[in-house]
Amino acid sequence: MANKATGTATIAGGTLTSNQSCTRNYETGTIVVTGGTLTGSYGVNNTGSGNVIISGGSINSKKRVDMDYGYGISNKGGGTVTVTGGTITGVTHGIYNYTGGTVTIGKNDSEIKTNTPIIQTNNTADAPGYGLFNLSDATFNFYDGVIKSPAGTGYSLRREPNSVPTDYYVYKETVSGVESAILVGKYYNINSGKSFSTLSAALSAVASSQTIKVMTNTTETTNATLISNKSGIKLDLNGKTITMSNSYISNAGGLDIYNTSSTAGSIKGGANYVLYNTGSLSLNNTSSTNKVLIEKTSSNSTTAGSVTCVISNATSSATFSMKDNVEVTASGGTSHGIDNDGMAKILAGKVTGTNMGVENGPTGKLYLGLNDGNVSTTSPSILGIGSYGLNNAAGDTYFYDGVVKSQAGSSYAYHHTDGFGSIFTPTSYVLKRSISSNVESAYLVR
Repeated sequence: MANKATGTATIAGGTLTSNQSCTRNYETGTIVVTGGTLTGSYGVNNTGSGNVIISGGSINSKKRVDMDYGYGISNKGGGTVTVTGGTITGVTHGIYNYTGGTVTIGKNDSEIKTNTPIIQTNNTADAPGYGLFNLSDATFNFYDGVIKSPAGTGYSLRREPNSVPTDYYVYKETVSGVESAILVGKYYNINSGKSFSTLSAALSAVASSQTIKVMTNTTETTNATLISNKSGIKLDLNGKTITMSNSYISNAGGLDIYNTSSTAGSIKGGANYVLYNTGSLSLNNTSSTNKVLIEKTSSNSTTAGSVTCVISNATSSATFSMKDNVEVTASGGTSHGIDNDGMAKILAGKVTGTNMGVENGPTGKLYLGLNDGNVSTTSPSILGIGSYGLNNAAGDTYFYDGVVKSQAGSSYAYHHTDGFGSIFTPTSYVLKRSISSNVESAYLVR
């Protein structure tokens, strides 16, 4: 079908098939597709400056005998293509948007759909195929739907969109050999497919064994709470920063905070705490380059009868662990790095407090490193700037690895009162203290 002038051609159903362009818009006219099946070397070929409006139907391309490519939609004349529904499938590219053209997928409204329209390529050739190929001097607006391509032989998008809905972001994932690009909000639950504008809402809605991915740098002004009947929850910082403005994250369930990006992911700010744990909390890295940073920048300070800290492992049943490339830092107020009343395993990483580095309370069991026969004197590293590096306040400390430090003259690297709690070291090792550059260090020696 050819639309050669300024009129409007509407296709509402039926089947159209051609060995060349199934439908072609030559000049400034309009082609409207609300249903039906269109198949050709180009399903729709917009060669003029006119408009193509698609709200339904199936538009497909097939290879011609005289060329080895085919596009679901070709927008070559600087025209406009708007797709709000249906499925567009290309042999090479789902949609090819040339110089001066504008392609808009979906409607820029309050409802963000991730299942319709569908733009895809089924390319299996050696040359890459794209769900949507957009030249650098063309315009691509992405408001709804999913754009797909077989992974390994193509990609979902050639260039990122020029416009997306406010507070939404392009998220790409590969499942069963297909790369898909969809729009997600600030916090994206990768299991349920739902997006949330606040961390509080994301944690309230999450189910056990689900993962929340942080999509942008955000600021939270209310506490975010994970309740006790939810376990196996993962929070992927994704190289982004969550700023807790006079608020903190409270965990009573099972929460693993980690980072899949080579850019450091961080949670900072806080009130009396940044992380308050009465459940099971872990801080992990996924590789040697993926850092997790937890920093208390709030000015709330430790006073008589009141302890502020970056992380509070607050009850005797609470468990906490951290690994390499994790840093826990107090940079505001006078605060401990970690206050432990449960079981805390600091296996590696760094802890810094503007007051104490770590305080191990009367019910605390604190593990530094692993009792594996390989003693490290550098990791984990614990520093107390204004007081003890580690204060064993009647708890039990298992000192297997690392170094504990404090400013010499103002306090001690390690403090323990005989008869109150216990200190354990590997067989044949003892704690040694030394002072260098006004810093007192405690570490293991034979």
